Amino acid sequence: LANVYNYKPDETVLQLLNLNTSKPIILIRGEPILAAYHSKESIVQVLIKKIKSQVHDAQIIWINRVGEIGHKTLPIFDARSLCYYADIILSGGGTLTREAALLGKNAISFFEKSLAVDKYLINKKILRQFPGKDILKLNWKKELKHKTNKNNLDNFEHPFSLLNKAEKLIDLKKHTKR
Repeated sequence: LANVYNYKPDETVLQLLNLNTSKPIILIRGEPILAAYHSKESIVQVLIKKIKSQVHDAQIIWINRVGEIGHKTLPIFDARSLCYYADIILSGGGTLTREAALLGKNAISFFEKSLAVDKYLINKKILRQFPGKDILKLNWKKELKHKTNKNNLDNFEHPFSLLNKAEKLIDLKKHTKR
């Protein structure tokens, strides 16, 4: 939350990546294939083919992870800005889709596990999850029309306020022990 609170996107990311906002922009971050908890088999290339077969003018940006092959190296850019301008954000990890969801974007996770933070955002109806190969069943023309729940960030408690509360509880506990 702290990473996207009061965030202002930088539109130069569009020029840097040669993107046109009149065509669908789909951002994909692959699975953490080198992580011990992952199955080691990426579905990103199959996913890209599926999207391209349904949305011919899609501009797909694939942000690679260590160990992924099969696509070009991208210049350095602010991923949050790209999320802001993207029509759909897909990730086999977590951070990118969580941040995109908090920005009010159409964020879909295909991470194989459900973490507590993901469940929370899914319950708030700002993140969707289709684990693993379930993501391949989606109709991408329909997904481009999906309306997101623009849950205002003001409805969430800012993490810094939680730090203040924690400090007060610690101080209170220290004083009660004396």
